Amino acid sequence: MLKIQYITYYPQNVHGAHSYIHEVLPGKVSHLPMRALPNFQILKNKVDILISEGFRPSIYGYTLKRSNLARIHINILFGDFLKIISQNKAKKDLLIKAILREIYADIDLMLANSSLTKQRIVTLLGINSSKVRVCWPILEHDFFNVIPNHIANTKIVFQNKIKICHLSRLRRTDGIALIPIIYQYLRNELNENNFEFHIIGYGPMLPYLIRMKKKEAMKNLIIWGYKSLDFIGSIYKSCTIFIYPAIMKSFGLPVIEAMSAGIIPVVTINTGARDFVKLVDKSLVTKVDARAIADVVLKLATETPSVLAELGIKSKSIARRWSRHKAKEHLKNILIEHFR
Repeated sequence: MLKIQYITYYPQNVHGAHSYIHEVLPGKVSHLPMRALPNFQILKNKVDILISEGFRPSIYGYTLKRSNLARIHINILFGDFLKIISQNKAKKDLLIKAILREIYADIDLMLANSSLTKQRIVTLLGINSSKVRVCWPILEHDFFNVIPNHIANTKIVFQNKIKICHLSRLRRTDGIALIPIIYQYLRNELNENNFEFHIIGYGPMLPYLIRMKKKEAMKNLIIWGYKSLDFIGSIYKSCTIFIYPAIMKSFGLPVIEAMSAGIIPVVTINTGARDFVKLVDKSLVTKVDARAIADVVLKLATETPSVLAELGIKSKSIARRWSRHKAKEHLKNILIEHFR
């Protein structure tokens, strides 16, 4: 029997969005402290397959393989990789890239969480694309799947107000600085009384949003902060459009959650979940620009209720199509093709 070991940041088990990988390749899970403290216990055992989840675990995987303590090293690529590769400049950037290139060139297989993540590692580090395969995350729960799709009821679409929403950890990379600008573009084209923009989440950009709402008198920019799933569900029941204006997001699970609830997504090209949004309609993926995003929303506002209903139903169908079972079968095929 193969001896398999996982190295992860997460205290419970592997990340829920990647849990299907652990089901296909079950093994012992070793945890790293969230702070950059070493865990030397991980470096003592010999394994057949080492699976590192994220960047810092990949350093341990690299060390194990170089020490002949791991025969195969598989890395799950997601947001922390893009954060590291995108935030460093000039000479420091060259050093970081050299270190990353050394680590990732030695990995046998990388499972990127989107085509965006694959594109970045291949382009920026010159990694052989055949070693990088896209294996999307899954939703950790089915909560959003059971929210009634109000858009399908064409009688109530836009009957009162256009309701737009956004959910994230409100970080700079989520494109939060663009939200007030998008709001102002919409306000210039629409009667402010005819739309609402709901923001759900808690994070470092929350004070900025509150400040801008007050400064620009954005009466229908409704900032909720952190809320429960039940509360989010109550907001999603009446929303038609979900905006994710990411500057750089390796995937963006909130996009798939909103799609599962039958909401029409509008995302930037730098959002990994674009892989799913393009299947709904390619025009729903825009460049990273507030005007471009607002233009897509304004175009949706002119569509007939039946067109909007169709987009909402299609969003829901595409999000639900990527199930745990399908993800596991996709991963099995990747492993068979790569290691045969």
